[in-house]
Amino acid sequence: CLGLGKNCGTVSDGCGGSLNCGSCGTGYACTSNVCVQNTPSPSCGDGTCNGTETCSMCSQDCGSCPVSGENDYYVSPSGDDSNPGTLAQPFKTIQKCADIAMPGRTCYLRQGTYRETVTPAHSGNSTAPITFKSYPGERATISGADILAGPWTQHQGSIYKTTMDWDLGRGKNQIFVDNAVMIEARWPNVEEVMEGSTVAHGSFATGSGTDCSYTSTTLSLRDGALNAFPANYWVGGTVHATWDQRYHALSGLITSSTPYESYGTLTATVDSSGAGRGNANEYSIYFISGVYNALDRSKEWYYDSSTSTLYLWTPAGDNPANHTVQARRRQKAFILDGLSYINIEDLDMFAGNITTNQNSTHILINRINAKYLSHYTVIDQGDMGEGQKGTRDTGIILDGSYNELRDSTLYHSAGNGVSLIGNNNTVSGSTITYCNYMDTQAANICMGLQKTVNNIVTGNTLRYAGRDLIEHTQAQNATITYNDLAYNRWTSRLTDLGATYAIATDGAGTTIAYNKMHNLRSIGIYFDNSCSNMNVHHNIVWDVDYQNFTSSDICILANSIATNHKIYNNTCVNSIIKVSGPINLDIKNNIASAVTQISGTQGVASNNFTDSANLNFVNLSGKDFHLQSSSWAVDAGINLGLIQDIEGNPIPQGNAPDIGAYESPYASARTECTLGQTQSCSMGLQGVCNAGTKTCQSYGFWGSCIQNIQSSAEVCNDSLDNDCDGIIDCDDSNCFSDIACNPVGLPADYISYWKFEGNANDETEANSGTLIGSGSFASDSEKGSVLSLPGGNGVSYVNCGHAPSIENTIKSDNSFTVSAWVRFNADGALTGAIWGKAVKNVSGISGSWRSYDNKLSFGSVTSNNALTRGVWYHYVAVRDSGTDYLYVNGIRQSNSNANSYTDSVNQDFYIGRAWATSNTYDFPGRIDDVMLYNRALSEAEIRAIYDFQKPAGLAIINPNNQNQTELSSYASILDAIQEAINRIKSLF
Repeated sequence: CLGLGKNCGTVSDGCGGSLNCGSCGTGYACTSNVCVQNTPSPSCGDGTCNGTETCSMCSQDCGSCPVSGENDYYVSPSGDDSNPGTLAQPFKTIQKCADIAMPGRTCYLRQGTYRETVTPAHSGNSTAPITFKSYPGERATISGADILAGPWTQHQGSIYKTTMDWDLGRGKNQIFVDNAVMIEARWPNVEEVMEGSTVAHGSFATGSGTDCSYTSTTLSLRDGALNAFPANYWVGGTVHATWDQRYHALSGLITSSTPYESYGTLTATVDSSGAGRGNANEYSIYFISGVYNALDRSKEWYYDSSTSTLYLWTPAGDNPANHTVQARRRQKAFILDGLSYINIEDLDMFAGNITTNQNSTHILINRINAKYLSHYTVIDQGDMGEGQKGTRDTGIILDGSYNELRDSTLYHSAGNGVSLIGNNNTVSGSTITYCNYMDTQAANICMGLQKTVNNIVTGNTLRYAGRDLIEHTQAQNATITYNDLAYNRWTSRLTDLGATYAIATDGAGTTIAYNKMHNLRSIGIYFDNSCSNMNVHHNIVWDVDYQNFTSSDICILANSIATNHKIYNNTCVNSIIKVSGPINLDIKNNIASAVTQISGTQGVASNNFTDSANLNFVNLSGKDFHLQSSSWAVDAGINLGLIQDIEGNPIPQGNAPDIGAYESPYASARTECTLGQTQSCSMGLQGVCNAGTKTCQSYGFWGSCIQNIQSSAEVCNDSLDNDCDGIIDCDDSNCFSDIACNPVGLPADYISYWKFEGNANDETEANSGTLIGSGSFASDSEKGSVLSLPGGNGVSYVNCGHAPSIENTIKSDNSFTVSAWVRFNADGALTGAIWGKAVKNVSGISGSWRSYDNKLSFGSVTSNNALTRGVWYHYVAVRDSGTDYLYVNGIRQSNSNANSYTDSVNQDFYIGRAWATSNTYDFPGRIDDVMLYNRALSEAEIRAIYDFQKPAGLAIINPNNQNQTELSSYASILDAIQEAINRIKSLF
């Protein structure tokens, strides 16, 4: 073996035999019958930087990576990718730099526009990130749009056309003129994409149209406004619609449209197979886009994909060649999926977004200015209940972990401004506006409707959202602090939403604190059904306008079942805190107009301040909600373990914490009572329900008045609520038919009484009217001679003039009563005004039958239930010292604060018409026995009018048109059910 130079394995002996040369020792391998020492594979920590190891992979062996600034690269629109990337010889594309940049390198971008999508090839590390940023003193733009240079040809009038040889697909194209977004051809027209102008159903808003339906694949709509267009005028366009509860919108491709005599229909194939909500015709609003026939004004465009032709009407109506016209061609500016330690800084972005995925970590996006991040008009995902489209894949996408958007400005997105869908990610110090113009569950900041943990939203300014400004459904232990939120529900198409919103979410300690929320078109902080474990404190909410949907503006709402929420020290200006189905809630130290009272296993609602007369803000009209030293809320709180207020001031600064979001620098000097002292007080109610007890608090003055539970049976000869069920006794089932609740005779001090006995004369002869138009005085089988009107706008009504007796009665701040009998036609298409009078050139007072929900109304007060067309009802509108009341068939329905105006003079009083000069909503039906009083009638007087004037044979009727004499066998059961419902309602 040695002679052959071999020392292992088996070799030939040269004589036809073989020799065994043995084996190698430890650490050696037999290679070609020679023992060779093994070479170890490189591994991190072996002390040698070799093989594939780099500084970013193994700093133990290879040492620290170079710091930023060493061997940086430069990019310029005038550069060349064959250059070395120096300042003198820069690259041309950002992608060239992204391909070669290693940890610690910075790609400096010279000023100009880069029309590309950038995907870095490498990650940075914790000590040496890879950075893309503008060159100092300059600003680079990454654009997803390309220029359309033309040539442009005049097509028709102000419409020009050119060839566009790319197509992103239906609903995804987007056109810009001089860097401003244009509107895809649309009907009805709007000035801006987020404007809320849509078609609202009138003729068949209650679902009576047989051509209105929705299935998972087909949408059919019927509307009077559609009869103005020829057959199939809208075919090929997209209908964008929402209806019934109007949580979210759906879209569909229009396959037919047909005009009829008084209405038109359209049919569309729905883009998403998700479920709708209720009847497609009820309360539906819609618009049509993406069809050439809608191109009828400036700022609109249409793209014909079959001919690759773009049609454009510029804002100025001139040749587009005079402008810079761009079309979206790419959706993304940066793709950072699976990367770590990448910094994007000091850049502008146009028509593109930034993406990450679940493997992306430590991405910093800092000081960017991004416009038109994501765009779509086709809602091809989700349903009207959940609205998933765009909630996870639009805007700046922060997936993965420990990623941050900081100090940036984001503007305009069909979906999210930020998709905050990973864990431990942060959005801070940024301004994010005009998001979710396609009306899904997207938001300015949306946490993706799936579980996330430990995300932070702090110090941001959020404005103008189609729905919610922050969506945190399924987010756990989120931190939402120090944000300024305003203008939710900006498209005006959706309902049931908030400035912040979550549904069916265990917040697991989510904190919403130190935020300012204002100028809201819906609720402030909203925890929808089945939310739990939320901490809400030191928020200020003002200028909430939710009166179109509820009787009170809502600052904080926790829907059933609401569990384990802590709601402390919030300032709700002229708005309420409302909860339903509470379990173990803790609601303390809040300022609000009212707070839901809870007890027992429901939790505790105590030490809240609802006494607006003694609240004493520094300047309510000036939006300064600090407390004056005279405010009863100073030192009125209890210690809840919170250490600072919304401004960072320590708590407490006086003798005890203040109530509300601000902690005052002074102590309360009030000593009205001694701790534990009790005193009787008034609940401001009627009868025995008025009795209450208040207890002295630790801060030296009286706490809230707590009602004494001492109800009695109904008393059927007064206007009190003796059984404390929230219903005047004469309206209770046990008293409704009692003669004591139904005195006979008419209050005789009316100032006018129009009986319509063949004319429009006033019985007092002071305000006789004139019948205008085609109406008539007809004979009615139930009411005798009555006023009969055809309905419409400006068609027919009675003008009663504006004599002093009327002028001095129907005034915005006066008390008055209008009584009338009305019967709305079965086929009435438009809302019908019963009476109306202008009180100012832009405002008025009126009462009406609303065709879209079959309810009677007076101002913002409506009847409790839908009524039956073709049936006589007694309608009474009462304004009493700034409060509006509505009665139907002698029963009070509801009430609300009256609007107040500076009254104009010489404004006529109409019967069967509203006050406006256009959209007069003439009443389609019959009216009789209209009476006008210069005071607020009592309930007993209103019941007397009803009994005296009701048609013969018409038994006592409740507002649901249920005749008690016909339902005698069920009356006691129904009354008991209603009584139970009313008692439950009185608890909330």
